[in-house]
Amino acid sequence: MANPLTENGARSELGKKFKASGRDLLGSGTAASQLGRAHQLQAKVIPASHGYKALRKDDLLFYGNSSKIHHVAIYAGGGRIYEAPQSNMRVHLASTSRHRDYYAAMRIPF
Repeated sequence: MANPLTENGARSELGKKFKASGRDLLGSGTAASQLGRAHQLQAKVIPASHGYKALRKDDLLFYGNSSKIHHVAIYAGGGRIYEAPQSNMRVHLASTSRHRDYYAAMRIPF
């Protein structure tokens, strides 16, 4: 998968798809129901109870709770994530320890 930090952090095609997929995921119903629906599309949901060691590069990480997901990031491996902390900020590499409310991850087959 392409590095989302290309072009000096400019929004890449991956970034556009990532933002759109997050919008689709959170568009209606609770986050948990949307994770379940995506799971039916052959995506694998990885509960937070499995820890970060169960993750692979390019997994989507969701932060929040079953009522509200407030942040989505891409796992980069080695305990790091690609994220834009706010919608008006560029994507950067950060530590998974930056967020304390890791809820679940999703592995989408490409």
